[in-house]
Amino acid sequence: MRESHFKLLYLIFLVLFTQMIPSFAQADVQSIYGTDSRQDLFEVTHPEYVKWAESTVALMTADMVRHNSSGRIDFLSTPLNKQVKLCPGERFSDQPVTPFCSGSLIARNLVLTAGHCVYDQAACEAIKFVFDYGIKDKEKYPTSTDESHVFGCKTLLFKTPLDETSDSNVDYALIELDRDVTDRTPLKLASNRTKTRIANGTPLVLIGNPLGLPTKIDAGKSVRDNSGKGFFIANVDSFGGNSGSPVLNLKSGEIEGVLVSGEEDFEKTNAGCFVSKVCTEDGCIGETVTKVANILNQLPKLGLSL
Repeated sequence: MRESHFKLLYLIFLVLFTQMIPSFAQADVQSIYGTDSRQDLFEVTHPEYVKWAESTVALMTADMVRHNSSGRIDFLSTPLNKQVKLCPGERFSDQPVTPFCSGSLIARNLVLTAGHCVYDQAACEAIKFVFDYGIKDKEKYPTSTDESHVFGCKTLLFKTPLDETSDSNVDYALIELDRDVTDRTPLKLASNRTKTRIANGTPLVLIGNPLGLPTKIDAGKSVRDNSGKGFFIANVDSFGGNSGSPVLNLKSGEIEGVLVSGEEDFEKTNAGCFVSKVCTEDGCIGETVTKVANILNQLPKLGLSL
């Protein structure tokens, strides 16, 4: 069983989130492999990647969103560099931090995320599921959104157990939203993965909210080790907050798995500030992704079909 690596992310969000979501201390943190290839939405040149991002969702605690007098919903965020003492030159340091986990829409009213992001039904009801939390225009950071983009939790349909007897690498949750999402197409699960392993070297796309930042797209990384029974190892560039992010097949756009854990986010320098941990493409422990087969096998038991 791989241990969760959550120390820094825990420190970042402890004050904001632990009272609302007790399980957040279980969240995992990740790192950079090779060159940091994360991009904001406005930087992405492949329109299909942006289309896939429209069906991803940022998980926020209810106290981080607030209705304003204009009928919109404001985000109560803080710049990343105000929460972590980052060294000069660290990417995205001035961007706002609001979400604590990521997820994806896989049916009109069904969200897939990591199990450690949602402790129980009560915690689920304290979460807001926000679409389109990204930067579509340079330096125009998301500060508010239309209330139609914000959803609540109706039912926590299923989550994997988090205890000493469970495999922490198989970690996912299925959530029924409080209403249907009608303005975007749900992402598809890679249905051919119920019995077969995803091949080593398969190119991947990771979409989510590293460190609670606006949506980032990381394309072109790949499967590193497919030998795990319920998970595979990838070299995607991810951080805490990416927990629950969909890991998609770059060629098909189908979800191959859910990002759940990996390397430490940052390293402290002699100057006392933090820099992103950088590994070679095949170095460090890699990022753990729960295989989509686990979800596909669970759906019939819940009376669900996609």
